[in-house]
Amino acid sequence: MQRLSVLLVASIIALSIFVPFSSASSGSDHSIVFNETGLPHNLSWYVSLNGTAVTTENSSITFHVPNGNYYYFAGTIYGFNASPEHGVLTVDGNNITVDIHFQVTYYNVTFNEIGLPAGSSWQINFSGRQVVLDNTSFVFHEYRGFYHFSIYSFNVTYKANPASGIVNVTNSNVTEVINFREQNYTVTFVEEGLVGGSAWSVDVSGQVRNSSSSSIIFPLTNGSYDYSVTPIQGYNITGGSGNFKVNGHGLLFQIDFVSTQPYTFIVEGLSQGTHWYVQIGGANYSSNSSFMTLYLPNATYNYRIVLPYGYSGTRVTGTISYYNNVVIVSASDLLLTYIVIIVLVVFLDLVLVFYVLRRRARKAAKK
Repeated sequence: MQRLSVLLVASIIALSIFVPFSSASSGSDHSIVFNETGLPHNLSWYVSLNGTAVTTENSSITFHVPNGNYYYFAGTIYGFNASPEHGVLTVDGNNITVDIHFQVTYYNVTFNEIGLPAGSSWQINFSGRQVVLDNTSFVFHEYRGFYHFSIYSFNVTYKANPASGIVNVTNSNVTEVINFREQNYTVTFVEEGLVGGSAWSVDVSGQVRNSSSSSIIFPLTNGSYDYSVTPIQGYNITGGSGNFKVNGHGLLFQIDFVSTQPYTFIVEGLSQGTHWYVQIGGANYSSNSSFMTLYLPNATYNYRIVLPYGYSGTRVTGTISYYNNVVIVSASDLLLTYIVIIVLVVFLDLVLVFYVLRRRARKAAKK
């Protein structure tokens, strides 16, 4: 305000310098007194007389001048209109008194909010005044001037835009629209273990973001979310899925990618679509095809293959390593094996019975 006052007074002085006037500067000086009415107490005003400006908070300004013609301009920076605002005075051996009356014109300064949930409270700080609202609009009545404002929401989830600013009231009403939006908090996923430049992605409650750098950032409002990291062939993922809650602050998740190697198990002899299992590294894996390839960190593992009920096989237990990473199992149907064994036993029993009966018959014939 003070800086603006200095600039305005300087401009008035510059303008008044170029206004032509004549003066007959003979004789002693006389007084020109400007008396103001209408201004609030301690509100400054000014008069520029032929390029000489005086500013005061008092009710009068006096100039001592010789005879001559003088142009004056009166005003204030606070929005009051002076009457008369300017004129020409002639001093010819006499003192002059000029009455300046200031009258203010008020304009509406309206604040409208959008975006807050119904019934939410918000606050306007307007040039030292505070107003708390639970509706969407408020009107200040102000005269010309510059007014600073700031906006605050009691619902901390929401942030005002603009949150502060300056209103310039000139000769018309002013409307400020305040947009409240839910505040975003940064949720960051940082990966370790991928080869530099490798692409990876994260899905947060249906919102997918991709990156070839080491981090992926989601700006999220308060609430509950699920996340999953897209699998990458050749890597196992630690911390690759889960859920979290944003509650007024950001979050950081570390995703570890562990380089893996393929380990392949092949089972021959099973019917198409038959399920079988591999137990390895403390985990169970299933398949309904004739082979299964697992990507595991480079190491030597003990394994156990679980075949369907009624089947047996070779190499169903053992070890597998990076240098010997393929296991082939031959599965056989135990039911068929049992049937063959039963048939053989029955056949042998029949042969034995036939042999015994034949020997008895021969002995009977000799007698």
